[in-house]
Amino acid sequence: SACREISVAGRRAALRGGTSAGAPATTMAAQRTAVVLGGAGALGSRIVARLRSSGSGGVASRWRVASVDLRANQDADFDFRGPVGADKEDAFVQEIKNWAGSDGVHAVICAAGGFGMGGIADGSRAMRDMWEMNACSAFTAAHLATLALNDNGLLVLTGAKAAREGRTGFAAGYGMAKAATHHLAEDVAAEFAGSSRRVVCILPGMIDTSANREAMPDVDRSSWTSPDAIADRIADWAEGGEPDSADGVFVSV
Repeated sequence: SACREISVAGRRAALRGGTSAGAPATTMAAQRTAVVLGGAGALGSRIVARLRSSGSGGVASRWRVASVDLRANQDADFDFRGPVGADKEDAFVQEIKNWAGSDGVHAVICAAGGFGMGGIADGSRAMRDMWEMNACSAFTAAHLATLALNDNGLLVLTGAKAAREGRTGFAAGYGMAKAATHHLAEDVAAEFAGSSRRVVCILPGMIDTSANREAMPDVDRSSWTSPDAIADRIADWAEGGEPDSADGVFVSV
């Protein structure tokens, strides 16, 4: 079935970033390009905003950012919307390459995904939803990265600390999808070996989003991580910083 979470449907937002009269000129060649899958979500939208705010003192951002999601993100320079299934992958990759230009893509960041309860006894519906939201999204990001990242590019996938450290019987489909994402990250790392391309798989615990607050209003949130903190770390890696990982490609956030 088609991966429903991420997408390109030919509806593209107008490209922003031109300079006004009297403003310092910033050429497209001087800017880096990033693609954020799930760019309109709680985490993805903060990553888009963080990269877009990388300029200072009236200077244009160092980044042009494309958001890939079912919903629009008005902060992005480019918006890709609609499902990406196997029949649309080639067109999707080509659209990204055309948008990025001759320098290629500097960062592909997969923040798409979701969480849903459901054990094995509950049947396969929840599992299929989790697979499409999480594993399919991660695979689309990895597929794009292998074909469009430049020689020093970065791929970021979103795993899960719970799925990495133990069992998730209360959410079996979610655990399966995130375990597959972890496996995919290691496969990509092997493919990137010998090059300057990098892959990082972040392992969030609980992210402090409005949805999680509404679902768990009485829980102690002192250990939760803000989306902005995660976005800051990803932006640092995209700028060339080294992840502080003691476990290969995996970084707890």
